[in-house]
Amino acid sequence: MLFETKHPVEFELIAPPPDLREQVNIFYAMRSGAERIEDVMPAYSGQVYAIFEGTFELHFESGTQKAPAPVFLNAPLLQATRLSVLGPFRCVGASLTHRGWAELVGEPVDAVHHRMIPPHDALSHELADRLVGIGQADPDDPAQATEALSQVIREAITPIKPAHATFIDETMSWLSKEFNPPVEALFDELAISRRQAQRLSNRFFGVPPRQLLKRVRAMRAATLLSQPDLPATVRDEISLAYFDQSHLINDLRRYTGRTPTILEEGDLVVRTFDPAAHGPPGKYARDALEKE
Repeated sequence: MLFETKHPVEFELIAPPPDLREQVNIFYAMRSGAERIEDVMPAYSGQVYAIFEGTFELHFESGTQKAPAPVFLNAPLLQATRLSVLGPFRCVGASLTHRGWAELVGEPVDAVHHRMIPPHDALSHELADRLVGIGQADPDDPAQATEALSQVIREAITPIKPAHATFIDETMSWLSKEFNPPVEALFDELAISRRQAQRLSNRFFGVPPRQLLKRVRAMRAATLLSQPDLPATVRDEISLAYFDQSHLINDLRRYTGRTPTILEEGDLVVRTFDPAAHGPPGKYARDALEKE
């Protein structure tokens, strides 16, 4: 699926192979001829980037980090972060699921969030070299790069403990049941103590369940509000999940860097809010739109 945005950018979504759908939300390719684009990156999950031309910077509260091209991993973001794309720019990336980050990198999210990680700091020497080779090869077809990324990801996966996999899966199931699921429902479903649930949520999602819900709810609202001709019933469900319009706007800004107006107008990052781009986490949004 190829998008053109109001920025001089082309953005393409490439579905992951069936055997990686638990680890990869989506692959994507981006191309821009602009010398510089200033934007905001939403609170995305972990990413793998292969940059063939140009670079970008993320301006964290702790300071600016420049992408260590040609290939690196970006740890999950817990809030929206200012982004500078320095072009001309071309890259291919993989958006990892929370389970994918745990199985590929293994570092606790609450310890490494908001950080660019060179592949040799995250993977075995052999796999890191192969990942760097993808960035150096610069294939003409983005699909070639995603196939190569798929193979490295496939071989880098280290299964996590079954109990941890169950916790991630049950948490994602809880988040997918409704737009604003009660936190108590998660604790009722888990066969572990609240204290252990909080600890595992910090490890795999970066924050406790209540804060995780706020982030996912805002990302979900952005996904839905960016869709043209959004059904009134879905728009009403979004409104009911927030105290008032100010509450909605504040959460959208914190986690997506956007407002409802900008989401409706569309821009570079808004294209990435397409429900197809979010794998299992986007299930609720896809189902809500398909029901209408």
